[in-house]
Amino acid sequence: MTANINTILILGATSGLGEAFTRYFYSKNKKVIASGRRLNRLDTLKSELPGLETVQIDVSDIPSLEANLTSIFTTYPNIDSIFVIAGKQEIGQFTDPSTTSAEAIASEITVNLTAPLCIARVAVPHLLKLGKPATFLTVTVSSNSQYQVMTCKRHWY
Repeated sequence: MTANINTILILGATSGLGEAFTRYFYSKNKKVIASGRRLNRLDTLKSELPGLETVQIDVSDIPSLEANLTSIFTTYPNIDSIFVIAGKQEIGQFTDPSTTSAEAIASEITVNLTAPLCIARVAVPHLLKLGKPATFLTVTVSSNSQYQVMTCKRHWY
């Protein structure tokens, strides 16, 4: 898995799978740029993994996303792998509207769908310009809403 990965940007590196991938690639002596919205968790990672690069970025801030990524690619032009692992999952049941809100649904869609698409729009051209094998991987939580729709459907039939 690591043969073609030399410099990796991990978006969503401050917990869960993102943190695990950060630690894994760091242990394989890869150049890792860890990013996330929570500065305190980035600082903790940086103190635990000497030489780790960190960048605070909130993928839900769609208006700033392109400029932030362009800045990262300018600072680290050799990024040859990008893992988009930032994700969000709200727990709510559509059979009980009081368990969620329109704002929470929109926020979840922004982080899990809109942001990865906007990231790809900037990241893929960067990777193609390298002229060598590159990796773009997106792993995001599959919203609880899909399960809830299926649950509602089952009740309707």
